[in-house]
Amino acid sequence: MRLDSLILGLLLTCAFVCGIIVEIITDNSGRLMMVAKKIMIGALVMTSFAALADNEFNLRVRFGPLEAAAPVVAAGESVYCDLGHQSFYLKADKTLWGAGLNNFGQLGTGNTTHQYNWTQVASGVDSAGCGHQSSHFIRDGELWSTGQNGYGQLGLGNFTQHTAFQNTGVTGVESILGGYYNTHILKTDGTIWVAGNNQNGQLGLGYTSSAETTYKQSIMTDVKKVSVGNYSTRYFKNDGTLWVAGTSYDGELGLGFSGAVSSPTQVAVSDIKSMAGGLYNMLILKTDGTVWSTGRNLYGELGLNDKVRRLSFTDTGITGASSIYVSGYSSYFIKDGVVWSTGHNDQGQLGLGHTTEQTSFQNTGFAAKKLITGYYSLRAEKEDGSIWVVGSNHLGQLGLGDTTDRTDFTEAILP
Repeated sequence: MRLDSLILGLLLTCAFVCGIIVEIITDNSGRLMMVAKKIMIGALVMTSFAALADNEFNLRVRFGPLEAAAPVVAAGESVYCDLGHQSFYLKADKTLWGAGLNNFGQLGTGNTTHQYNWTQVASGVDSAGCGHQSSHFIRDGELWSTGQNGYGQLGLGNFTQHTAFQNTGVTGVESILGGYYNTHILKTDGTIWVAGNNQNGQLGLGYTSSAETTYKQSIMTDVKKVSVGNYSTRYFKNDGTLWVAGTSYDGELGLGFSGAVSSPTQVAVSDIKSMAGGLYNMLILKTDGTVWSTGRNLYGELGLNDKVRRLSFTDTGITGASSIYVSGYSSYFIKDGVVWSTGHNDQGQLGLGHTTEQTSFQNTGFAAKKLITGYYSLRAEKEDGSIWVVGSNHLGQLGLGDTTDRTDFTEAILP
């Protein structure tokens, strides 16, 4: 593995709050080498799917996102939650700071008071991640969790809600991806373990169940990246194949039909370079730089110049893209270092300076190296390392010290 590829992999792994940018880098044999040090939860997530753009190395697993929900953070970085409104920032001194929504104690402050300014919630933290109304961190390989637990997604063996981080007793944890009432973790041995809502088979266990309150090992192996939707999960494997599980009533899994699959199923699509999943839609970036989309299209998030859903992947006509991202009902890509966006925009999350939705990709004019997606919000990292935010901030999840939404990219205030 070239040193520059390793550095690029690290840079492309930034997440802050609901989106999550966790990239696990391996050598060509698939041996885990290290985990990227950037993660975002809630609004401050720079989910960096761009790391997948470098063919010089492999990402063992990518939690971010998930995409649309699952973020992971490392020292000196931030995390956003694609499926929530909370955000976290992990400082170089290993203190974890949170901001935003806290109605279920997902910030781990010991109460349910929303935080409009950065508040320290833990220390000695190695990485962090979050999902819908729940949050997690890793300390010395042990997993700690807090927040909503109605489906056992905290993995504590019960359904008890917590407002402070609890030691789950799970060890050997490398990274975390929070989903919609479920949680996915990657262990240091390369296995994926899951807990929480599995009513549609979205945990990848090969069966359905109302809830899994303790972590079970997924049947999926050799996975490069994982992305979660509301009731579905997507797996991009190291062999370049795309596998999915859960619901696809709007075509969000790209299977060509409306329905559900309770066990991981391969999607008939090839030449995939990267994958990004939203709540009910999905994008793929092909090796030729073209962008394809499938799923729900209520706001034009598929970038096809209409609002018609697609049951299978459809060419958007975009060429030359280097990375792709999905946040809620909005989609993004970076081309020649500039961010393009389409879809839902009522909080200004497209970064276009207004709140008008778009049905085709628009050039924001904003230069960025990578993005971290949140729930109706977006974070962008520039080449100089600075982080800029845009979109929903009604709960302070952008960490700007106020509750005003932003329609233009604004430089982030970090603790």
